[in-house]
Amino acid sequence: AGLKTELLDYRTSADASGDTKRVVGYLSALVE
Repeated sequence: AGLKTELLDYRTSADASGDTKRVVGYLSALVE
């Protein structure tokens, strides 16, 4: 079962809001 994964994008909420005290990570990936 060879799954191929490709990381599309990874960001944290600090990228959007500039608040580094409370950070939420966002990940989008393609799995085939």
